[in-house]
Amino acid sequence: MNDIVDHRAPKPPRSTRGRCTRLIKAVALGSAVVALFVLGHWLPVGRAVEALEKTIKGFGPWSPLAFGLIYIVAVLVMVPGSALTVAVGAMFGLVVGTATVSLASTIGAALA
Repeated sequence: MNDIVDHRAPKPPRSTRGRCTRLIKAVALGSAVVALFVLGHWLPVGRAVEALEKTIKGFGPWSPLAFGLIYIVAVLVMVPGSALTVAVGAMFGLVVGTATVSLASTIGAALA
């Protein structure tokens, strides 16, 4: 009377599941890195940053404020800030760049 048959597939041993999960995570991470690398070469990010740098440097001593305003707008329209952050660091150096990005990102987040 207790001849109930379990039709579910047997679970693989725990160690196999852990290895599969690690493999899937490694493949996903590798794919993401390759995708970012390919996109970085296809998109004209370098030229855009150079053009922006030329424009911003034209503001003279007001350059950090001008870049901060651009950064605030970028935060509001949800543009990824990593390229802008690197650009501001390259243009203004560590101290002024950090202050500009910190203030601009905070103001942008408060306005969003």
